Amino acid sequence: MKQRPRIYYSDTQKALMWERWKQGWTLHEIGKLFDRAHSSIHRIIAETGGFRPPERSRAAIALTLAEREDISRAMVSGESIRSIATRLGRAPSTICREIKRNRGCDGYRATQADEAAWGRARRPKRCKLRENRALARIVAHKLRLLWSPEQIAGWLKRTYPCDENPWIFGEEYHLSVDDMSLTEVLRKHKALLGGDVVIDAPVKHVSQTRGIVDLVLSRQIRRHRTNDLTHLVVELKVPAVKVDKDEISQIEGYAATISADERFRNVDVKWMFWVISDDIGPVGKFRIGENSTTGLIHKSPNVSIYIKTWAQVLDDNRARMQFFQERLEFKVDKGEALKHLQERYATYLEGVLDTDDDPSAAMDTVRADPETETIVSRA
Repeated sequence: MKQRPRIYYSDTQKALMWERWKQGWTLHEIGKLFDRAHSSIHRIIAETGGFRPPERSRAAIALTLAEREDISRAMVSGESIRSIATRLGRAPSTICREIKRNRGCDGYRATQADEAAWGRARRPKRCKLRENRALARIVAHKLRLLWSPEQIAGWLKRTYPCDENPWIFGEEYHLSVDDMSLTEVLRKHKALLGGDVVIDAPVKHVSQTRGIVDLVLSRQIRRHRTNDLTHLVVELKVPAVKVDKDEISQIEGYAATISADERFRNVDVKWMFWVISDDIGPVGKFRIGENSTTGLIHKSPNVSIYIKTWAQVLDDNRARMQFFQERLEFKVDKGEALKHLQERYATYLEGVLDTDDDPSAAMDTVRADPETETIVSRA
């Protein structure tokens, strides 16, 4: 018998279920109302132990959809976070967190951010150790060694710092998936593209029973194409493990799986795969060859694979920091500013500025005129 697609019940339908359940109807009888099997109804009833959950409502201090739409428009216009916060009567930190947890300035969408907030507010939440079996095994191993919970928490923060600091791989990236299966990666990928997030079948790894990726970071740029997206898949190795044959095979397996699955295929979506450790083994060095600076071992139109060391990642961060420091230390005096105005906006400033005047006095004249001040701010 052909299996019918899963149905997602609306709030009205769920309310009707609970009314009939309260009246003493059986699961089979309730299922007939929706032309579904009793197991479909059992899933809804059993989630809360057979008791009707209280109606959900937003906290009075939570951001509303209208405020999120205002934030989205402000991001497009280039408005500062403090300006947005002042207009909405919110703290700047509130606006900053809202943007950061919803794909950053370039990828913020009001409707998706509102739906995500509604989902995060659902209680009770499943334990993280229940969701992440790899993390559960690590914690169980440390407990067997008689480590205290405080020691384990501190060790995890030092050993896996990237989970809370994705900026290490570039400020334009935000964390999408953390220690989850390739099926969850597909679900997040579809959500970022604005498509249907219903996954009809799990992603099958090309060579393993199951694939768990450490980190997936995403970068979405506002352009005329909504699906201009880049994913960075990061596989982290402990310092004692060198990047060699097995580690390269693992990251290439992820790349091959994603390339082979048609659901991942989009023309303007780029995939980058990094495997990172403290050192590189002989096979890894052989695969890198002359690309020792970048660590590139594979390049195709939409997929690229890299071998990296933490020293290279940190050096890239230092280079970016130095670049910003050099730009932020740039200084210009009034004379140079006046010269720039005269060269670029001579047509608009005719009769306003006298080239023979003293630069400081001329700048005071420009600042005193409201129309000219607009031109200065645009420069």
